[in-house]
Amino acid sequence: MGSLKSFQIAIAWMENECKNLYIWFLTILYNKVYNVYNCLPSVFMSNRDQSLRNASKFFQNDDNYEVFKNKVKALDLTFDKKNIELAIESVKQVAKKACNPKKPLAYVKSLMKDSKLWIYADTKYFCHMGISTTACAKMSYSAFKRAIETASDLNLVFEKID
Repeated sequence: MGSLKSFQIAIAWMENECKNLYIWFLTILYNKVYNVYNCLPSVFMSNRDQSLRNASKFFQNDDNYEVFKNKVKALDLTFDKKNIELAIESVKQVAKKACNPKKPLAYVKSLMKDSKLWIYADTKYFCHMGISTTACAKMSYSAFKRAIETASDLNLVFEKID
């Protein structure tokens, strides 16, 4: 018997990650999948980890960056809404140890604009089978990227993917 797993339903080759290309991709996804089967997902996962890694350049000390990264992850996993403000304050305190505290503080502020979409205190109400990372997608993307990088032309890319 099979088990419930997360899986990719689509992938797009995009020149860059601009808003218009994301709108294009999501429109096609909606028209070809969700609209056809009359269903919309209640959970849609994406990855902002690159932004977090970019924040590392604002810390002269790797230990301070690791603490910052762990505080952001702790904020992500905050179970109770009443503890969110404490977790945010904890992240802000560590951000102040950066060379230029304004940058990681701006990162935290940008994250909080969509906090209801990623902090566990809000996402726990949606069925997501306990999946809180995009690790499966990252692994398949890595294999996909290797297929592209080792192929000499587009036909070989499709053969390797198939």
